[in-house]
Amino acid sequence: EEAAEVMGVNATLAKVYASMISAALAALGGAVLGYKLTNMTTDQAATLTRQDLARALDGLPARKTHAAALAIETLHAALLQS
Repeated sequence: EEAAEVMGVNATLAKVYASMISAALAALGGAVLGYKLTNMTTDQAATLTRQDLARALDGLPARKTHAAALAIETLHAALLQS
């Protein structure tokens, strides 16, 4: 609703905007993680933390780090299954 006031749009469009931003941040987190994984061993990849990815996404607002957390959780789950 606050975003709607700032943008001058209705609440539905503000929710769509928020979803688009979340999707973009998730894609960015995945892309940065992929870059960081280049030339890493699986043991090195297993040591990556949310904080490592958040640092790589320097400047990302603290309240938007959920995407980075999901990317790391997905990595660790994949490594456990391999």
